[in-house]
This record gives sequence, C-alpha cells and structure tokens, in this order.
Amino acid sequence: HGKQLEEVVINTAKRIKTTVVGTDLVGEISKGPWAGYVYGGQSLAVDAGGNILAKLADRDREVKIIEVAMK
Repeated sequence: HGKQLEEVVINTAKRIKTTVVGTDLVGEISKGPWAGYVYGGQSLAVDAGGNILAKLADRDREVKIIEVAMK
C-alpha cells in the first residue's frame, strides 16, 4: 500500500504543481465498514516537482513536522 500511496501523491503533486501531503493510518481498524483492514502508515509529503520531502515510518506510529513555503 505504501508504494501505491507514494505514486498517487507524487503524480498529484506534479499534476497540480503544488506540495501534497498523503496520510495513512497505522494498525487494524476495529469498527465500521473497514473493520479488520490493516493499514501500514508510510504517510509522505511531496513538493511540486514530485520530490519526497518526508516519508514516515512503515507499520509504526510517527509524527513529523515539515515546513512548506506558501506562495
């Protein structure tokens, strides 16, 4: 799932020419329509050129603060 998220975020950032942050959950969903699904994290931030600014942990919790220049 992490590679799919990375591909979507990079392609979106390039297409709309701005920074994009793609977030994901970590762990198993216990209730609701997605109960039983397991999410692996790997949230990421990508600049307008498709360069990865930050990529968070795989299958572990992580919080990261990044600075993004606003135009």
